[in-house]
Amino acid sequence: MKKLIYILLSTLCFSVFADYKDSPDLQISQISAWGSSGEILIQTNPKHSIEGLGCSSNYWLKLRKTDDGYQAMLSMLMTAQIAKTSVLVRATDDAGTDFCRLERVISYQ
Repeated sequence: MKKLIYILLSTLCFSVFADYKDSPDLQISQISAWGSSGEILIQTNPKHSIEGLGCSSNYWLKLRKTDDGYQAMLSMLMTAQIAKTSVLVRATDDAGTDFCRLERVISYQ
């Protein structure tokens, strides 16, 4: 019985951490900064994919000031927007909010 519970919990934990969606070949169309919280909201063109994710707030990606890599990702986003280079973004569910969380950025030409 203990083994069955362990297997079920392991499967549940894996599926919780596996909820993300990568979207390649995007342009950064909007970057919005909140002064009170330091949060950054990003929109892409075309819209990034949220298929299978619970977040649905008009395709905004959220980057929190407390996230690891905040400065690096913000710099990459601003550079990609100015240079009009393509990026890949990874959207994840952010429990308790409608916004998808920005977890990864890859910039390329």
